[in-house]
Amino acid sequence: LSSPDSSDALDLANRQGIWYPFVFLKNYMNHIMTHDGYSSAYSENIDNYIKKTFPNKPFYGHLSTSMSTSMFLDIKPLTKYRLFYVGINWHKHSNYKDIRSNSDYLISELIKQNLVNVYGLEKYWRGYGAYNGEIPFDGVSILHKIQDCGVCLALSSKPHIEDEICSMRVFEGISAGVPIICDQNPFFKKWFGNNVYHIDTTTDLKSTVKQIKEYINWMQHHPSEVMYRITKCREAFQRLSFAVQFKKIFADVQRQESKLLDNHIIYDNSLLLRLSLHHNPSCLFYPSPRPRDCLLPRIPPSPS
Repeated sequence: LSSPDSSDALDLANRQGIWYPFVFLKNYMNHIMTHDGYSSAYSENIDNYIKKTFPNKPFYGHLSTSMSTSMFLDIKPLTKYRLFYVGINWHKHSNYKDIRSNSDYLISELIKQNLVNVYGLEKYWRGYGAYNGEIPFDGVSILHKIQDCGVCLALSSKPHIEDEICSMRVFEGISAGVPIICDQNPFFKKWFGNNVYHIDTTTDLKSTVKQIKEYINWMQHHPSEVMYRITKCREAFQRLSFAVQFKKIFADVQRQESKLLDNHIIYDNSLLLRLSLHHNPSCLFYPSPRPRDCLLPRIPPSPS
């Protein structure tokens, strides 16, 4: 739906996953405030801010970026060790270049040393020798491109690291069945530990590139250990799959709304999850800070 008032017009209740760092989130506060409740992306900083700003709006479980485990590709022995990177050339083409500068300088250096295949919109990468074209936005093609490269590079912006928010890339890499080289975002450390390969992106470029080369060399000489770590990443992924997260959210909604019913404080804007959800669990949580989407039907207040 296209406007912040559309859920009111259709008498629908909704909640939003808060998985954007504050520096991005603050630009959408007018839209965010229209939602009836929120789901945490495991960021204590963001959760505290939302709770302080909207103290009367409840949180319902957790919803981080993720994917369905049904999309997993078969894990294959590595034959290539090219780094996969997709995105915007932020440093040259974005108002956010200051918060992405470390990553962009690193990519430029990896391109010079012929270590990476770069994907994304041509207008952002035209003229770069490592550019390998655009990827269809179908959720599947990217997994095959990652697997073809052999190693997934998952880099976070400074705000993502500060707020412990995770992008999609690590989940796409794990779904593709390849090792992950990533920065020191606390989210990566918390959920995947040493089963991903951490680099320090705050140091000088020469040292960071050296770390990456050492990891690739290690992978080439320890194939069974690489396969083991990929498998362990997939085990950790299971706890964050959309199916698991939504199941917990639905249970949390039912639990909280049961309390409201028990205390007779259900009102017009309640978030009551109707029993019909069991028969038609197709409601969606809107995962971006834009006008709210169709979600759960509201229950009218009981006559007093």
